Amino acid sequence: MGIYASIDTGSNAVRLLVARTGDGVPLVRLRYERTATRLAEGLSFPVKKNGKKNLWPRNMELTMQALRRYSEIISSYSGLSGMRAVGTSALREAGNGEEFIRRVREQTGITLEAISHEEEARLSALGVTVGMDLGGDKSKKTFILDIGGGSTEWMLTEGLSLKRSGSFPIGVVKLAGIADRLGEGALEREIATFADGLNRAVFPLPPGTVFIVTGGTASTMAAIDLSFAQYEHERIHGHEIGLERLAGMFRTLSLLPLEQRRHSVPGLEPGRADLILPGLRLIIRTMEKFGLKHVISSDTGLPEGIILDLGTREKQKNWI
Repeated sequence: MGIYASIDTGSNAVRLLVARTGDGVPLVRLRYERTATRLAEGLSFPVKKNGKKNLWPRNMELTMQALRRYSEIISSYSGLSGMRAVGTSALREAGNGEEFIRRVREQTGITLEAISHEEEARLSALGVTVGMDLGGDKSKKTFILDIGGGSTEWMLTEGLSLKRSGSFPIGVVKLAGIADRLGEGALEREIATFADGLNRAVFPLPPGTVFIVTGGTASTMAAIDLSFAQYEHERIHGHEIGLERLAGMFRTLSLLPLEQRRHSVPGLEPGRADLILPGLRLIIRTMEKFGLKHVISSDTGLPEGIILDLGTREKQKNWI
């Protein structure tokens, strides 16, 4: 078995995963870190460079601080078999994304890749399907949403095979910015547009398809439903919630002022208090559009997919 590291520089948070994989064992977590930096926050505002919006300096610095710390953690593991650091929609879209990637390399030694949404979907699907142990049933069909801060990827799988995927340039950080600047009506229109576009891209779902959501919104909705005082990966992962219960959660949270949401809801991190409502609304509208009655939270996704992919590449290299 080898030890690998992955970094997911997302639009809302930066995640580090160090894990062991190989010898028939899909993945064993050794260390997991998450730091909220809202890298995509500036992309909701009309500050442009070369026709594109920019990452804000304060968010870049928060992200850089997290990456410096993650670099030190990774360096503490001797004999690491592989490491990959990726960036998603924030770095794909930003006018100063390449500049930030260069600065990360100079200041931390980390080579950060701004991966395509196709690669993001491939790796996320791998992390979810292996993490949900779907390999034993090659006919098991899933509809996966990876809800990020700046984009949302959708995936259709059978067993461990990714059949189709796509991406929409909308995520919870962007949606929170729309609600804050333009109001709830604009937010509802944006989510309706997303749901209609998703329906055109995916409909109809094969009978028996299981709906799975991954990302921070997925973990948070499970933690709230379970009233967790602190993060528990083993119980959040695979937690199933019905549409009616999820709609009730949304109604309850929407009645609370933002500050009360920040400090009085078990399972809700203070930094996600303004993001959870757009995220829940996105899931609920999707379920309503497709007639889905239940959603399963996956606490594995892109970071795990990166490591599983690294392990597969290493095995293939050793066979040659």
